Amino acid sequence: MICQCGNCKHSITPAVILSVLFSLTVFFFPSPSTADISKHSLDVAVNLGGIAGFGGGENGTTRIAYMEYEYRWVYRFALCLRLGGQSSYNNSGRTEYDWDAVGLEGEVRMYPFRGRMRGFHAGGSVGAWVVEWDKKKYIGYTMNGEWFSDGSGTSLGWHFSGRLGYKFMFASRYYVDTYFQPGVMVIEGEDTSGYVSIGAAAGLMW
Repeated sequence: MICQCGNCKHSITPAVILSVLFSLTVFFFPSPSTADISKHSLDVAVNLGGIAGFGGGENGTTRIAYMEYEYRWVYRFALCLRLGGQSSYNNSGRTEYDWDAVGLEGEVRMYPFRGRMRGFHAGGSVGAWVVEWDKKKYIGYTMNGEWFSDGSGTSLGWHFSGRLGYKFMFASRYYVDTYFQPGVMVIEGEDTSGYVSIGAAAGLMW
């Protein structure tokens, strides 16, 4: 995203940031030993997915793409680290937001029926995001017509979400994960936007 405020010009490259952070995350995240893997196989998974949702007022939309590392903590519970890029539009009627963000999230996920990171699951996550935003706020009418206050900047955002989903397994190690996800993005000093969405991810266990 490039700021068009007229006073500055800056940009971020989400693909580069995500690649670097994801590599560091996988390197430092706790992994089972070789003995553990041979004894309890399929305890680790890597997922690539996307989310499309709506909310945040009139014509509000949210799109998220992510890479995720999932580790089976105990039989029915898994820990996840997720790196994502988010693009959202929010129109509350008086304030219009358009933002892009990159962030890191953690999630606890439960598989209540089958365990072993299979089948139905429910979870909750929280994450920190760097958000570049553009804002147009409606002020009122003047002799020259409608009056708007424009602005842009970079802020820290906190993303909270829940998940209900189901993993469809193929050939014991491959799967497609489909899910429903409500969430909210809280941008420090700015607006709060909620959404509901559906998502899907392809993954591999080992």
